[in-house]
Amino acid sequence: MNCPKCKSKNVCEIIYGYVNLNDEIKRQVDEKKIRLGGCVIGEYNPQFNCNKCSYEWGNVDD
Repeated sequence: MNCPKCKSKNVCEIIYGYVNLNDEIKRQVDEKKIRLGGCVIGEYNPQFNCNKCSYEWGNVDD
């Protein structure tokens, strides 16, 4: 998947909700494979984040 703004392939999924911050989750966050979006899940929360330009897109309800 590429970022629709800058076309970078360096993107990650945004995870919402209460997350058990175990070693695996911490590693994935540190490696920018996932991003924690918080515990409040809204109708228009973005699903993806570009690690290069910080653009967020997608809809978690899609």
